[in-house]
Amino acid sequence: MSKIFYKPFYFLIFAIYPILALFANNIDQVDAIVIFRPVIISLLTSIILWIAFRLIFGNWHSASLFTAFLLVLFFLYGHMYDYIKNKDLFGFILGRHRILMLIWGGLIVGGFFFAFSRKRSIQNYAPTLNIIALSLLIFPVLTALSYWISIRSIPSIEFQSVTKLNTQENQSLPDVYYIILDSYTRSDVFRNVYGYDNSDFLNELNELGFYVAECSTSNYMWTRLSMSSSLNMEYLQELPSYLSATDKDVITEELIHHSFVRQNFESLGYKTVAFATGFPFNEITDVDLFLEPPATFKSTRGFEALLVKTTLLRVLQDFGYIKINQTASAEYRDRTLLALREFENFKEMGGPKFVYMHIITPHPPFVFGANGETVYPKDFLSTEGQYTDESYSTGYIDQVEFISIEIIDSIRTLLNESDSLPIIILQGDHGPWKQDGENRFSILNAYYMPGHEDELYQSISPVNSFRVVFNEYFNGNYPLLDDISFESDYGDEYNFRLQPTSCEK
Repeated sequence: MSKIFYKPFYFLIFAIYPILALFANNIDQVDAIVIFRPVIISLLTSIILWIAFRLIFGNWHSASLFTAFLLVLFFLYGHMYDYIKNKDLFGFILGRHRILMLIWGGLIVGGFFFAFSRKRSIQNYAPTLNIIALSLLIFPVLTALSYWISIRSIPSIEFQSVTKLNTQENQSLPDVYYIILDSYTRSDVFRNVYGYDNSDFLNELNELGFYVAECSTSNYMWTRLSMSSSLNMEYLQELPSYLSATDKDVITEELIHHSFVRQNFESLGYKTVAFATGFPFNEITDVDLFLEPPATFKSTRGFEALLVKTTLLRVLQDFGYIKINQTASAEYRDRTLLALREFENFKEMGGPKFVYMHIITPHPPFVFGANGETVYPKDFLSTEGQYTDESYSTGYIDQVEFISIEIIDSIRTLLNESDSLPIIILQGDHGPWKQDGENRFSILNAYYMPGHEDELYQSISPVNSFRVVFNEYFNGNYPLLDDISFESDYGDEYNFRLQPTSCEK
């Protein structure tokens, strides 16, 4: 064993640790497949460098140390740049690439001469560096294992199903479409905050037969919480599976994937359809039909864009030589356009079916102009990588205009193609970013339920949406809940506080 630790393999771990650590920090947002390509590229590049430096130094240990040193500098650069970019020293702004690159260049030269001058004694460092490298793996490996074990150890969530309608033999059950336009807000917020009038959109919904709840608010201010609540027709604080769970992220993901609503529809003989969102916690992949754009590496580009931002490649990205953000934003466009195109194909799927379609637009990243033209998310960010009020408003409203026109056309196509009247819920999951108070909860909430609007009302919230559907169409007996909103802070999402809401029309 001691002989093994004198072998200088630590540089290989340094090549993959930053990738694994980034994956572990975002494990609930991405699939494991995203690490394969960067890990392979990093390992191959490191081995090539190791061999090249062996030829220069004439010593495997010196080659290993210098390769590891270069890897540390490479993967540390983006983090250091973000840390110092707003700091100054004696009036000099430190966070500039030209200054940090000079420092990095000096470190590389110093590291080279250190490895060359001490090549006889460097082999003594190998056991310590190997142990340090192996110790680094503990966090990402344990994080990933803990997350996967938690997911697999959760028992299936079982609910009591509704009673099926006593329909005539030739009477078909209605198709049900649950369409989420992420962060699409209410008309009064558009008017008062953004100076934007979406009344044409609402009028068209009304003309199509929709009931628009003009005082609706979401029950939670984060997608994960909002969707796990609405798809289970209950506040999270009242769900036993949520209350007993030690890992709230894992249980809310399970509540979305195998929800009460889904199980009810499946018990009624419905087929289930869902779409890719780019966020695994909100992708229901084990349905009868899961639709996503074709890709060799699912959601890889988004993870790689984040990885590039943390490395020395950040320099090339910031100067426009690497356009990985642009290719990553294309995935958001592809997923949105796929969902919109599928409306004309729903009839061919047969029924009855329950379709869950979560469209990220108009939520950032901003990838659509008002007319659907391609725009790039980076163009809306400041030099500090943040949205200003003005840039966010511009990008948000442009995407609102785009998706409003497209979703009306898609729904009109759906209604024209349907043999029988479907049920459609068109809803925002929360209000827009950079808003607080009630504005952060104010949402679009519209229902296509011709002849069954009696239970709908202006302030209905998502927790009651499917209670109304099951009561009105499937002889359900679900009492409507009080419409309440709960706020919580980013990073502490499960520490809820009551958010007072009101609506003046």
